[in-house]
Amino acid sequence: MADYRKIMLLLLQGRSYRQVQKLLNCSPRTISKARQVIDEQEFSTPAQLKDLSDEVLEQCFTDGRKAVSTSFVPIDIDAVIKARIGRKKPPLKVLWARYLRTEATGTQRHYQYERFCQLVAEQVQQRNLTSPIAHEPGHTMQVNWAGTKMQIVDPITGRATKVSIVVATLPYSGLLFAYGYLDEKLGSWCDAHRRAFEHAQGVAQVIIPDNASTASNTISRYESVREVNQSYSVFLEHYRTAAVPTEPYRQQHKGNMESGVQVVTKWIIRYLDDQRFASMDDPNGAVAERVDWLNERTPFHGEPRSRRQWFASG
Repeated sequence: MADYRKIMLLLLQGRSYRQVQKLLNCSPRTISKARQVIDEQEFSTPAQLKDLSDEVLEQCFTDGRKAVSTSFVPIDIDAVIKARIGRKKPPLKVLWARYLRTEATGTQRHYQYERFCQLVAEQVQQRNLTSPIAHEPGHTMQVNWAGTKMQIVDPITGRATKVSIVVATLPYSGLLFAYGYLDEKLGSWCDAHRRAFEHAQGVAQVIIPDNASTASNTISRYESVREVNQSYSVFLEHYRTAAVPTEPYRQQHKGNMESGVQVVTKWIIRYLDDQRFASMDDPNGAVAERVDWLNERTPFHGEPRSRRQWFASG
């Protein structure tokens, strides 16, 4: 189903049909329908769209061939929250799938996945079951190797060589950086940091490597705590910063990093998978173009501005 909210946000920003179609991969007919609703409802600002619930927005696009339900199947919030407590918690998508098995009565219908997540998050916040991590501009940079690799192919022998991608992200703005190397040794790791600092035109106060073996070692086989490699530590001292590896089982400390790696894997590594590269300059040139595209793409964080604009405002 088309994401009409995003389409309408882009239209209110003054984007053309062609630009919206390219950004969201939707049909001109869908965009035209969104424009019609904007005119009929007299929407003029993004704030008006953000205030609309998913249910009200969906009713705006009802074509009259199906009845609009007046109520929804209730969610057993207590059961969902109980299932999410502890280390062995099922994904929200699994809990939503279980919710879909709840029998509806009369004209009731089930919440869509996105709305299900919103309602659960609201209850979690109201019950003070979690505290959001507040990131400060320029305070941290999270760095890791992407699990999926690219490759270069020798045009004469046809031999393929794997290319490892370093991903760096700034949690406050979401600004991304990525660069490829033929190995995952300390020299490549440090060079990627230097390039990331240049890309951000500054150095973060704290660097958080996601327990990459290039950056840190386990203190002993009986403890999960890691210590930063001495050579890596000396390198960072030159830039007057320091590294703090993430703690095992503390996923919230590296959530932005994992998200950044997923974005780079999907929109850069997988996107370029059908292209053939002969030397390291080729994939890194293509990666740089995609990094710029990701950092300039809007909307981001639910607002009509890009990662780059978030970064500049910080």
